Amino acid sequence: MQYLSEVLKIIEGGLQLDKDKIISYSKLLSENLAIQGDTGSSTRIINKINNIKTNNLFTQDLSIKPIPIDQESKSSLADEKYFTQNVEVYLDDHITIDIQNFIKYVKASDQLLKDGVGISPSMLIYGPPGCGKTELAHYIASQLKLPLIVSRSDTLISSYLGSTAKNIRQLFEYVNSRPCILFLDEFDSLAKVRDDHNELGELKRVVVSLLQNIDALDSYTILLAATNHEHLLDPAVWRRFNFKLNITLPNDETRSKIINKYSHGFIDEKNNILLSIASDGLSGSEIKNIIENNIRNKIVNNYEKINLRDTIIDLFKASNNQIDTSEISVIKHLRAVNPKYFTYEVISEIFNYSVGKISNLLK
Repeated sequence: MQYLSEVLKIIEGGLQLDKDKIISYSKLLSENLAIQGDTGSSTRIINKINNIKTNNLFTQDLSIKPIPIDQESKSSLADEKYFTQNVEVYLDDHITIDIQNFIKYVKASDQLLKDGVGISPSMLIYGPPGCGKTELAHYIASQLKLPLIVSRSDTLISSYLGSTAKNIRQLFEYVNSRPCILFLDEFDSLAKVRDDHNELGELKRVVVSLLQNIDALDSYTILLAATNHEHLLDPAVWRRFNFKLNITLPNDETRSKIINKYSHGFIDEKNNILLSIASDGLSGSEIKNIIENNIRNKIVNNYEKINLRDTIIDLFKASNNQIDTSEISVIKHLRAVNPKYFTYEVISEIFNYSVGKISNLLK
């Protein structure tokens, strides 16, 4: 049966007297029917929702309840994001395959339920900063056409005893009541290993609360979590995620795609190859910032094209984190990285030196 998961959620909401769950999943069912071309059924569902009269279950306000707040700071526990257009993300091919499998798994929930196979769509995303973990969450939300509920660690973690566990419970109860994706960013702030003797007992209780709420999470609700410090996570946390995705630094091909995306046509194919090689060891975020900075410099100074020399030096500074950024150091680095592409002639053209001088420098 198509849309079985939505129907089951509506039934569940009715049995639990949960108005928000009934309304939100009824609206999702209406939207899916409209997408499939059954506008008549879609309209009838919306009309039924709008025509509901006040009784002991519903009130006149049929809007979805707001995201809960921290009682002490009065700040929202999460932010809600919608993506009306597909989000682009640039990751290595083997990572992309795992992501597509996860999305396919979620989209096949009706068939899985029909065949009696439970679903628990959860993914733990980890890796170095700037490699696209947050963008990946945006991409998944855009592909599944669901709102993304992004937790706010600064609000979830309260200075008041017991309030953090309460905040976690409120947030999980909220996402259980509607179709959405819960994204726990900076996950290590909530899920630190419990045998860390430097942590207070209260923070250890937070991990227990987190585990309990993940276990109680509806099997239809999509859970994503991201961290730059996977070594800090409690071992029990890992077992709660069916999918575990390690996003590594981008390879040559992925770096080339990132450069092409953010160069806005100002970098030709030849220079793209050179820059993708020179950016080895950098994250996608670092490459994006350096490329865009050099394009801004080109535009502001009315240059005919970007300054390839300056861009390569900037990439060298970022990837090697060295104080010595002299041209000699950069030239030696380029030759060591890939002498096939960074020939004496190419280096000579980039740095405006004669081939003979390049040869002498490298000696």
